[in-house]
Amino acid sequence: MLNLTVSNRTNLSSLPRVIALRGPSTSGFIAAVMVTFLIRTTKVMRGLRGCAEIIDVPVRKLVVGFLIAGGVGLAAADVAYSPPLGGMTISVPAGQTRAFSMPLLHFPSGAGAVVDRVAGVGATHLDIAAANWTPAAFSQATNPYYLRLTSGASVGRTLMVSGTANTPSRLFVSSDGVDLNLGDGPAAGDGYELVLADTLSSLFGTSTLQAGPDANSADNVLIWANTVWVNYYYNNVNNRWQRSTDTVASPSRDNFVLRPDRGFMITRRANSTLNMYVTGRVPAAAGRPVHSRPGTSFLSLAVPTDITIGDLALHTRLAGWKTATDAASSSAADRLQVWSSTTWTIYYLNNSGNWQRNTDIATSPSRNGVIIPAGRPIMISRVEAGSGATTLISLPINYTLAN
Repeated sequence: MLNLTVSNRTNLSSLPRVIALRGPSTSGFIAAVMVTFLIRTTKVMRGLRGCAEIIDVPVRKLVVGFLIAGGVGLAAADVAYSPPLGGMTISVPAGQTRAFSMPLLHFPSGAGAVVDRVAGVGATHLDIAAANWTPAAFSQATNPYYLRLTSGASVGRTLMVSGTANTPSRLFVSSDGVDLNLGDGPAAGDGYELVLADTLSSLFGTSTLQAGPDANSADNVLIWANTVWVNYYYNNVNNRWQRSTDTVASPSRDNFVLRPDRGFMITRRANSTLNMYVTGRVPAAAGRPVHSRPGTSFLSLAVPTDITIGDLALHTRLAGWKTATDAASSSAADRLQVWSSTTWTIYYLNNSGNWQRNTDIATSPSRNGVIIPAGRPIMISRVEAGSGATTLISLPINYTLAN
């Protein structure tokens, strides 16, 4: 059993992102209870496949300092519910490669209205009335932020804050090629939160992964860059994160962002198994990422629970999903790929509406019940062009967080 100790007076916003393991390693989702002020009752949600119990603790005046900083107030008699918190183990055996995503979320942070509602929308910016932000506070490359929409048509969508300096009431974001002012984009009145993003440096530091003088001797973090893999590692000669192709003159990659809506892979070159435990909030809403059409995207499923390929049902969530008659013709179809420790397992949707492997024969069983483990990202390959709203995916969420 993994032993995780959390103080019952810990401010939720101070929960560390990475916690050292004490005891044998484990995988999957482990719930952790965080209690701040006056505990009224405790409700336990059970039955989520692929995860442990999620414990929801209602408290009075939850994290008052955090709520005031975000421009949100609570009356003395109000009862607020702490979001369920949990942790996931990232484990990579020596000499192997594993795929991961980060579905557990940081808490909003920063000065001014870090939790509020949108007042106005442009193609690449959001306006928030009386946000009272410090100019350029959220647009620093050394402290990257993302904005996550918490209600409205685009709930669950993640928007990276761009390098264009924010004003006291306007925030510029990267739209991933899908303008914000489209019909299903964010609108006035939609909720949002501003969150400090994970980077190579903030998540892994200098010693969590094996460092080395070059990429061949160090652990590698692999990032999908639309058409190719880009390898990052910690260089212990230059004392910084680098790409495998970098020279001394290249810039540091310490602040490269590990987006919560994308996947990444780790290749372990050390002689021991990597075990690191990552904590965060359980998301209350499904993800809404952007994917390439045509092209291949490596995406987080945005929930810390197992899900079957049949329940994921990508063909019902994406316009124009192209099917195939059989495995022989599946290379011309849209495909779902899942990393299975040593190789990619490729699935396609046949004309009968069942998911199959690209190696299946006519008598092979349906693969609808194949489980994608909690935290495992997926690759989606689309063969036909699309733009705008057709590149947004409304991912499923297979649990409900009770108030």
